[in-house]
Amino acid sequence: MKMIPPTIDKDTPSGEKEVFQLLQSTSTTNFKDWIVFHSLNYPSKTKKSEKKSYNFFGESDFVIFVPSKGLINIEVKGGRISRQEGIWCTENRFGKHKIKDPFKQASKSLFHIGDFLEKKNILIPQDYLVVFPDCDFDIDTIEIPKENLVSGEINPLLLKKLTKIVNEHLLEAKGRFYPKQTEANKISNIIRPNFEVRVSSKNLLNQSRTQINQYTNEQIKILENYETKRLIVNGSQGTGKTVIAEEIAKRKLLNGSVLFISSGRLRNEETKYRFKDYNNFYCATFHSFIYKTANNICAKNDKVLNIDNINSLNFDERADLLLEFISNEILNFKDIKKYDCLILDEMQNYCHYKEFYGVFGSILKDDLKQGSWYFFGDFDYQNLWSKKKTDQLSQKNPKIYLNDIKPDFHNLSYNVRNAQQIAVHAPLLSGVADKKLPSRPFVIKIAGSIKHSFEKDQKSKIIRLEKIIEDLYNQNIHGSDIVILSSNRINHSKNILGLSNISKFYKTVDLTQINTFGEQIIKPDDKKSIYFSTIHGFQGMESKIVILLDPLTNPAEDSYENIAEYTYGKEPKNLITYNAMGRANTLLYVIWDKIHEKYVSQQIGKALKIQDEITK
Repeated sequence: MKMIPPTIDKDTPSGEKEVFQLLQSTSTTNFKDWIVFHSLNYPSKTKKSEKKSYNFFGESDFVIFVPSKGLINIEVKGGRISRQEGIWCTENRFGKHKIKDPFKQASKSLFHIGDFLEKKNILIPQDYLVVFPDCDFDIDTIEIPKENLVSGEINPLLLKKLTKIVNEHLLEAKGRFYPKQTEANKISNIIRPNFEVRVSSKNLLNQSRTQINQYTNEQIKILENYETKRLIVNGSQGTGKTVIAEEIAKRKLLNGSVLFISSGRLRNEETKYRFKDYNNFYCATFHSFIYKTANNICAKNDKVLNIDNINSLNFDERADLLLEFISNEILNFKDIKKYDCLILDEMQNYCHYKEFYGVFGSILKDDLKQGSWYFFGDFDYQNLWSKKKTDQLSQKNPKIYLNDIKPDFHNLSYNVRNAQQIAVHAPLLSGVADKKLPSRPFVIKIAGSIKHSFEKDQKSKIIRLEKIIEDLYNQNIHGSDIVILSSNRINHSKNILGLSNISKFYKTVDLTQINTFGEQIIKPDDKKSIYFSTIHGFQGMESKIVILLDPLTNPAEDSYENIAEYTYGKEPKNLITYNAMGRANTLLYVIWDKIHEKYVSQQIGKALKIQDEITK
């Protein structure tokens, strides 16, 4: 059965959870096309002026739409059930409570839902079912029809009773007719349609103080003191560093020019798009900026860069060479553009280079000692490079390196991006943490989860990936809400996406191969395109749904073998996996090698203990 929504809130009563899980796990062909709406609100016919409370809507625990047949309304009452002098009660570990007559409640809900559909010119057969999952109810009276009751052990009784209702109760009679196959989508959209209300482009940067306050007071404190000239902000992934960096940039643009540097190409394009209507704003990746600056010096000073030599160097050697060239020539370059404000995001990825501070101090008005600058980074958990660079970073950390300048320092500790399960489990699953989390999970109401699968070989991984994609497609998930991440590029032999067949569901857009992005990187209206990126390339980005293909691997290890040996702490493959998992807002799918199943189980156990402490 298709569940809408596909997950259930953790605070839902246990009886409803049991029914939800049974319906969701049912794979019998007879129930394949059924659609289950959980916790459905419907308009009551009682006038608001006659209401005794502010609850203007009724609620049905479950409404099942059976294509070509009709609707079944389910009312669930958990605990011990009793009725004395006509008063119904339920009793659990918290005590005894009065409840409405569940049979009247279920039939009344049916009437209101039917009345609402009738106004839309839809008249279809309906019936109801009452479920007592915690007690055996064997009472037969005129008010309690047995054919509309399931009690005790609900599996498989509930499914049998639903089948009987469909075959014997959902009949064409009294002006009600079976819904045509063509009406199925119409009925589903009337009951619980999908919708999305987007912020207009011109308002993207006009987020109010109230909106920011939905996150944390830590962020508000930084913005209230943004006029400080020099600031370092440290925070793990999901703590909102880029949001604050862009907000400060917007305010600084009122009084001068801003140079905004980030490390990743995708993240850079996102910022460019948000600031496309602003003058005096220049946004670039670190590497593109130093390359362009070096070329400008050559053009104006008749200097020559040996391009062939530069292109033969690896990534880091090239950056060191360009920075050294700029450092040697910049004092003689009279036309160098200097900016009123310098903002560096994801700084941990590039501040370790030898001439870094000297070069960027030279392009800032009043240099680093007196100028206006704001540095953002995760200097503990987001350096996705080698151990050597991690050691270099500890020496070039701006909090230490620039200590004599006495900048303000703020630490962001709350994760405002990820659902709680992802925020708590990702550090343990990746191995970057054992007890103390990199950031504290914020209270996020939207349900979220991690779904693990363990596969014995590449073929079974491919099948699993195709199954995940098919399931998301069948749930009408937009491709633009899904990003697939891997340590390796799509044409790498160990990247299963390149070997899978998902084209009948979604078109795959490889973000690593796009040179010109246009206005937006991931287009919200593109329902048919699914996106792929390497983990490194997607740093600083996020997606509602992330599918991680190869956890606990490092692209530097070209011929890695899958062995059950684990490193903990800030080793490259731990950091890479942690960063990949943290890109998911709501749903995270992880396809593991089978040999990691015991490890994952142990880490989940640790995470659950932490999660229990948080929710107490």
